[in-house]
Order: sequence, then C-alpha cells, then structure tokens
Amino acid sequence: AATSDKTQMHGVVQTKMEPAPLSKEMTGQDQAEGKDTAWWMLAAAFGSGALFVLILQRLPHLKSRTKKPYKEADALKILYAHMSEDPEVEAMVRKLYARKNGDKTVEIDKRSLKEMVERYK
Repeated sequence: AATSDKTQMHGVVQTKMEPAPLSKEMTGQDQAEGKDTAWWMLAAAFGSGALFVLILQRLPHLKSRTKKPYKEADALKILYAHMSEDPEVEAMVRKLYARKNGDKTVEIDKRSLKEMVERYK
C-alpha cells in the first residue's frame, strides 16, 4: 500500500495554496518598523559605496607623489621655446620631433632630457 501512495503522489501539483498566517511579531507597527530598517540599510549601503569609490579615486594621487619622467610631448613644448639659447637643446628638440614623426631609430637619453627640462622649466 505504501508503494502505491508514492506513485500516485508523484505527479500531483497543489493548486489551492493559502498564505501562511502572520506571526504576532510581524503585525501592525512592527511590520512598518521592518520597512524602515530596510530603507535605513539601503541608505547605509549607498553611502558606504560612495565613500569607497571616493577613496579609490584618491589612491592613484597618493601613489604619484614621486617624480615621473617627462613625456616626450611635454618636454618638446618646454624645450621648443629655448631652442635658440643652447645647441644641445636644439639637437634634443630635433630628436624629439623626429621621434614624434615616427622615426623609431632616434635614441634619446632620458637623463639629459630630464636635466634640460628641469633647467628650463
């Protein structure tokens, strides 16, 4: 008899479901407080997420306190104005222009470039 009950119950779908009765703890004013807590938690999550994003945006600025080498385009802008003052600067500007126009065979000494830029900055 037990096996026949299992085979009959196998394909049955219950269609008349009644909602579970509310417990005494979640009625009336307690239910409204539960919704307030949900809004409070949502606001706290949003605020903490915004704070986290602000902190992440500031981190790269903290790491960049060390001096970076000058980019060639920036160095070219600085040194171009002083090209007539020094033949070394003129040679460096010519090398930078050649490099900018696609000539990869031109070698630029980063140390001397940095010294020149620091001198005329």
